[in-house]
Amino acid sequence: MRTFIYFKSFILLVIFFGLSFSNCKSKKANICRAGFQKQIIYENGDKKLLALISDNPNVPRVVLAESIYDRSAFGLISIQKSYFDNGMIDSEGNIIVKPEYSNSNLFVYPTFLPIFWLQDHQISKVFLSKTLLRTFPGKVRVISTFDEEQIVVIQQQDQFAAFDFAGRDLISLRRGNYSGYAEGMFLIKIDEKYQFLDRNGKLLGNKTFEDAKMFSESLAPVKLRNKWGFFNIDGRWTIQATFDEAKRFQNGLAAVKVADQWGYIDRSGKFIIPPQFKDADEFTTGGIAKVLLPEGCQIVSKNGTLGPKGDYCYIKGNQLIYISSDGSERYVLFNERSGFAELGEVGESFPNYFSFQQNGRTGLVSPETGFVISPEYDSIRYNQTDELYILEKGDFTDVLNPDGSWFVRGAKGSIFGCKENICITVDRKTGRKGYIRSNLKKITENVFTYADSYSDGLAKVFREGNWEYIDITGKTTFKSVFKNSGNFFQGLAWFEQNGKFGYLDRNGKTQIPAEFNTAGNFSNSLAIARRDGQFGLIDIKGEFVISPIFEAIQLIEPKRYRVQFEKQFGILNLERCGL
Repeated sequence: MRTFIYFKSFILLVIFFGLSFSNCKSKKANICRAGFQKQIIYENGDKKLLALISDNPNVPRVVLAESIYDRSAFGLISIQKSYFDNGMIDSEGNIIVKPEYSNSNLFVYPTFLPIFWLQDHQISKVFLSKTLLRTFPGKVRVISTFDEEQIVVIQQQDQFAAFDFAGRDLISLRRGNYSGYAEGMFLIKIDEKYQFLDRNGKLLGNKTFEDAKMFSESLAPVKLRNKWGFFNIDGRWTIQATFDEAKRFQNGLAAVKVADQWGYIDRSGKFIIPPQFKDADEFTTGGIAKVLLPEGCQIVSKNGTLGPKGDYCYIKGNQLIYISSDGSERYVLFNERSGFAELGEVGESFPNYFSFQQNGRTGLVSPETGFVISPEYDSIRYNQTDELYILEKGDFTDVLNPDGSWFVRGAKGSIFGCKENICITVDRKTGRKGYIRSNLKKITENVFTYADSYSDGLAKVFREGNWEYIDITGKTTFKSVFKNSGNFFQGLAWFEQNGKFGYLDRNGKTQIPAEFNTAGNFSNSLAIARRDGQFGLIDIKGEFVISPIFEAIQLIEPKRYRVQFEKQFGILNLERCGL
């Protein structure tokens, strides 16, 4: 009797925890449950800014505008009511900049950190994210920012200033045109003369120059009395001004001109590559540079080795060289140990890699690292969906990851749809499909006429007149009566029945009845669904958590949605509601 009671208690416990677990995601989603009311949050004459005010404190208001640009990494959203009504809000819907500025008066600087500034007729304001850094009389423009050193540079007509990310002056507004900043030095032009100022505004070496270029490797090319030399960071001459022209040091060498020919010197001023070129570029970090000849161009290494010539030369990345000559295009690779090596004819350009052909075979090369996949393949293509490279050779296929590691090597037949360490194989004769693991272990034979990638541990397939979902062992989990159904996400997959959409669980049972006009995949326990022409977000029970009031909803990143309401757009932010 006691044993039976214990067993009964155990069963009840299991049921309790099972129900608790299954309801967990739904309870989290309920924290986001919200309805909305339209409200005016800003008004200026006949101009109004509307927002949808949530009845849930965990869901910020949705500010509406004719166009928006989500800068979620910065916690900011640019809004535009019209060309003349631009502003800025934060991710909580709070107004940072009122929508009163034209496109020509509100700017966002392209930087890793959110620097933006605005102008009106009297003043200019510079912001770092939500923080007002500085206010200036008149119009200014931010012309440069340096995230690592936390510097902002502004220009106001013939004056410039620099300040840090706390708004403190480094160099107060003074006469001069900003020309650049490097290695702790500002290059400034005043009345056709150049000077260097340090971060405290102190003049370097108490000197001005006829021309100058920014510091590199602690030296700056400068022109004095019509000759070029190199000034160091301490304000002294390291290499006297004896050259007719000079470029910056890169990789220990600098291009200099003597009379009408260019060569390369080291840091002592000694010629490593004698003057002989019509022009010369700075060296790359890979140790090569392009030089111009009386006719055409050539590549030279920093030890003076002359490489390939051509009508047109271009260095891609650090080590890969493009050469065009006599109507042909080819790649040459440079390595400090082995020198210049011909790869072959130019092929396709992919993300991270370029393909090339040699004797009718195709290979890959990385322009940044010089990593080479030997030219032994019949064809190479890039699968943008999977972000993988498919390399085919005879009856076999290799699959390459973007980092150069192999996803699959030596698989028989064609390959695609690689997800969750499993790929779809295709018999090239019959067209039938099957599955293999990345270690080439076969999951199924090529028996399917349709096969989809694995998602959430299940894949949708079609064989012998039946739609099925199989698990990662290839075993049928359930047969589906629905032709139109999706992949599994968070344990649910949408299906269509008589023009309506619902959701199946992992056993093929209906979890949510088909009562929606459209339905999307679940993400963070929510899915986009449409009812009666309006979109909202539902939980795993099929209940609307976000009311269906929108004309469109798009998931732009986890927990953030772009929405359309009455032909205006906004950002629905669910980051605070505990999903």
